[in-house]
Amino acid sequence: MIDPFSGPAAVVTERINKILRHSVAEVNANGGLNGQKIEILTFDNKMSPQETAIQAQKAIDAGARILQTSVSSSNSSPLSISYASTTAATPTRG
Repeated sequence: MIDPFSGPAAVVTERINKILRHSVAEVNANGGLNGQKIEILTFDNKMSPQETAIQAQKAIDAGARILQTSVSSSNSSPLSISYASTTAATPTRG
């Protein structure tokens, strides 16, 4: 979860985080996703597209397999670019 955990938008992020954690707890209580528990990693993008790109790379480096942002659409583009640059170099089986 890459969202503003600081600043004025943090109150919205905390609500989203609470709902997400509740949902993930339910999934994990029922065996997880394909038998694997889900872990939520949080990164503060400070409501900045530039910081979103930095935090996205940190999330990828930490092993995140899903990148998500909720609060601002202006942060979605850097997130997409960070993910695309990582997956472009990842071999796939077809």
